[in-house]
Amino acid sequence: MSRWIALPAASVLLVATALFVPALLRDRELVASTPSPRPLFDVTPLELSPNQPLCISDVTIPPDARQVRFQVITGGTPGPAIGVTLRAAGYSQAVTVPAGYADETTLSPSMEPPSSARLGEVCLTQQGSAPVSLTGTLEDRTQSRPAGRIDGRRVRADTYLAFYGGRSASALSQTGAIIDRMSAFRPGIVVPWLVWALALLVVVGVPAGVVWALQRAAR
Repeated sequence: MSRWIALPAASVLLVATALFVPALLRDRELVASTPSPRPLFDVTPLELSPNQPLCISDVTIPPDARQVRFQVITGGTPGPAIGVTLRAAGYSQAVTVPAGYADETTLSPSMEPPSSARLGEVCLTQQGSAPVSLTGTLEDRTQSRPAGRIDGRRVRADTYLAFYGGRSASALSQTGAIIDRMSAFRPGIVVPWLVWALALLVVVGVPAGVVWALQRAAR
């Protein structure tokens, strides 16, 4: 009877390894930070009127960002130029997205980051006359700290906003950065070395425990 338990358990372990390892080694775009995540289900468009910027405050601008990312809705017509301004203490950056992009495009203009993480503001300005809105949401599960304002008036919806590193890498090669971020906003006891220890326990201890249990069951 024990072998009928051991064989399925070994099969599950092999399948999990075959799925998990390639995912660790596959290159993917590096996310520097996501101040306001994408909507999960319900999109609330935020219209950009000409020369009336939407300014999003309380945005952490990371030092490893090379692109600022947001999504636009144009109603099927080519979109107008959009100016992007990033401001923080001792830091300022302005870039322009050229006109002509397609509806529902995720725009990723290049940027120069600050030398260290700065809490600042990102302003998006419509520089043409064609209609354009930003992808936003009122979903409670995606609400975040950054707040958007137009002409000083608070807008209810959160605008999707993210920073990307402008390159690709595997999750395995970014293990150190992932663990540092996991411990950044946790209680003081959750320091990086503790997360490393827990990760090693999962990666090494769980397979070792399964192998030990299989050996015991096969006797």
